[in-house]
Amino acid sequence: RTGEMHLTTAELRRRHGGSLLVYTFVRDPWDRAVSIAFLYRQRGITPAGFRAWVAGGMLHPCGRPATLYEGTPYAIDVTAPQVEFARGADWVGRFERLDRDFMRLCEWLGVEQRTLPHVNGVARPDSSEFYDDATLNRIGERYKEDIECFGHKIPTPASGA
Repeated sequence: RTGEMHLTTAELRRRHGGSLLVYTFVRDPWDRAVSIAFLYRQRGITPAGFRAWVAGGMLHPCGRPATLYEGTPYAIDVTAPQVEFARGADWVGRFERLDRDFMRLCEWLGVEQRTLPHVNGVARPDSSEFYDDATLNRIGERYKEDIECFGHKIPTPASGA
């Protein structure tokens, strides 16, 4: 159903029953921030610049939280910490190792393993090229709980950043 892929584990279970099996994938917060900025660019909404956008709280250029499915019951802040969505999930995989973790998920579910199609991909430089130390630290502070919960490691900025 539209938008249910972005609901919290608690909300999914509230809607579909407490015994619902919930699995999810989380993404490195530094790469995720760059991905959100590119999503904006793809939709014709261009923040002032990546580092300024992060320093300003990662808001929509209009000054409100960045949302998906705006105007629907499924509206969510796309910059919210992922731990808010994944807390209580039965299984959590990592986007950084999507193919491998998807195979592990198939095995865990007892279903045939298959190759995932690549959708929503945007060609862009490596995330490290967008960061300097201050921007890395801002993302680290904003997503501290995600980093602790999922074991993400702070990347090294590209030389000259």
